[in-house]
Amino acid sequence: MPSTDLDETTFRRVRVEFELLLTSLDPEYLDGYRCGLRRAYHGDRFGTPEEHRRWLAATGYREARGQGYRHWLAVDREERLRKRVERTAHGAFERI
Repeated sequence: MPSTDLDETTFRRVRVEFELLLTSLDPEYLDGYRCGLRRAYHGDRFGTPEEHRRWLAATGYREARGQGYRHWLAVDREERLRKRVERTAHGAFERI
């Protein structure tokens, strides 16, 4: 069971999108994107805290990898925020 709010349906959909992107983007960016997606789905169970810090701080010739990784972390944050807002709105509606 995943440890974050990124659900399996979203995970599978973006995996397909990722496969389509493989031929059109920088391979370094795609490597980071793939790892960021896995981190978003599996949470802290994917990678170590040190690996996570290195991905976040990637610069220089590895900057494209860091950008791909951070892309998924931003998507994951937006998804969690959207779900939190939905839960809050639903709870408020039930109390009315």
